[in-house]
Amino acid sequence: MSRSRKPFDDSQSELDDLEKFIFVARNYVVPSDDLRSRTLEDARELGSQRRELRRLGIASVLGVTLWGLSLSFVNSANAYRDVWVAPSGEDLQRIAFEIGAKTNDNREWGLVEVFERLRTFRVHDLGNISVQEFE
Repeated sequence: MSRSRKPFDDSQSELDDLEKFIFVARNYVVPSDDLRSRTLEDARELGSQRRELRRLGIASVLGVTLWGLSLSFVNSANAYRDVWVAPSGEDLQRIAFEIGAKTNDNREWGLVEVFERLRTFRVHDLGNISVQEFE
């Protein structure tokens, strides 16, 4: 038995008819026995998904913040790199060669003098060694 229904418009008589239809159907619509448990389960699952998304959002914000802070730290660390880093082997050989040239000794004795002098420097002064300090 197929009925064709026309869509309701906003007239008051059709709205009254709809209310009567719903009122008559009240005894035909009965909730299932597990409606409450399914509703609670769906609500818990939705809450769980929201908590996971919130945690993921917080973790993302923290990750981006830490990444930005690490970039700024790296940039500021590069500014003080010469203070924190010991002189390279090339720098030490250059200084040893210059010392050897000034004292008319060979380069090896200049290198020995450089290393003896390095022992007396503090760690943060190692990058600032020049030939003038050996005179």
